[in-house]
Amino acid sequence: MERWDVKIGADGSVDAAAVVDEIRRRAAERLKNGEYDLETLVRAERFNLSALKDNPEFFNGYLSGIHRVTQVDIGDWEIREKHSGLVGKLLIRLKRTIRSLLRFYTFRLWSQQNRANAIFHSSLSLLAERESEDLAKANARIAELERRLAALEKAGRA
Repeated sequence: MERWDVKIGADGSVDAAAVVDEIRRRAAERLKNGEYDLETLVRAERFNLSALKDNPEFFNGYLSGIHRVTQVDIGDWEIREKHSGLVGKLLIRLKRTIRSLLRFYTFRLWSQQNRANAIFHSSLSLLAERESEDLAKANARIAELERRLAALEKAGRA
C-alpha cells in the first residue's frame, strides 16, 4: 500500500490538473489490475456524463454496468435489531409484520420501477446501437467520397 505525505496549509499552489491526472492514472491502473468492480464504478460515475460523449469504450462499459444495476432488489433482507432479549425479538417480529403488510404496495412499486428501468436500458441500448451503425455508415460514405475525389484529382492532373 502506498503512503502519501500530506501537508495541510502547505506553502505554494496546488497543481489541480496534475492531481487529477494522477488520480486518473492510478484509477486506470487499478481498473486494469481488477481492483475495481464495474458495477461499483458505474454507480460512482453515474453523474460523469461528459466522459460518455467523448469515449466510446467508456460508454460501452457504462451501458454494460447499467444493465447489471437496473433491477431493484425486491427480495427480503435480514432484519437486525440493536435490542437483545425479548424486546429485540418482539421488535423483529413487529418489523416483519409491518413488512408483510406493506409488501403489497412496495412490491407493485418496485415491479413498476424494474419494468421502467428495463425499458430505459433497452431504449438506451437500441439508440447506442443505431448511433454506432449510423456512424459506421457515415465513415464508410466519407471514405468512398474521399476515394472518388482522389481519383478525380488524379484524372484531372493527367
